[in-house]
Amino acid sequence: PTAYCFSQLKQGTYLIRLNRQRSVFPSDTALLKALYLATFEATKKWTTTIRNWAQVYGELSIMYEGRLPE
Repeated sequence: PTAYCFSQLKQGTYLIRLNRQRSVFPSDTALLKALYLATFEATKKWTTTIRNWAQVYGELSIMYEGRLPE
């Protein structure tokens, strides 16, 4: 589960940058759309593989038995 920490921090920088660019949103819907688009753009740049993914996947499949595809 700790394998996801770096990508979450990386995504956080996009959200901080979004907040600095625009500090007032006209509505809650506008804020949600901006957050969605920032997250969408951040995930486009996630191209690196996760180190020891086989081990992480094995541990997750034990913790969440029957929830992950084989």
